[in-house]
Amino acid sequence: MERNERAIRAALVWGAAWGVFEATAGSLVHLAKIPQLPGIVMLPAALFFMSRAFIRGGRVETIFLSGCVAAALKFATILLPGVTSRAALNPALAILAEALAVTGLAAYFPRVFTWVSFALRPKK
Repeated sequence: MERNERAIRAALVWGAAWGVFEATAGSLVHLAKIPQLPGIVMLPAALFFMSRAFIRGGRVETIFLSGCVAAALKFATILLPGVTSRAALNPALAILAEALAVTGLAAYFPRVFTWVSFALRPKK
């Protein structure tokens, strides 16, 4: 039971951090109107948040759950004035697709993903 709680807690914390980052920095990066810049900035950030969720949660499912939390927060930007449904829905779907892809990779190649996540772990 504690392992499930730890996984859910990690998904909520790191998913919320990812969602807030997407909602703030993602919007600013898209406003720059520089081609390929959003992908260059946002993909490594997404991998960072997903690896943190995986390390803290200890389960592969934590990656997708954190993506669901991040997508929900990003989609909530539709409530802000001036944000179109397309500007909120497309990034939210992209977040879900990223999380699903990385979850699949981590499930099929757990040793590689564990090593990559361990390499990103902050030094003590």
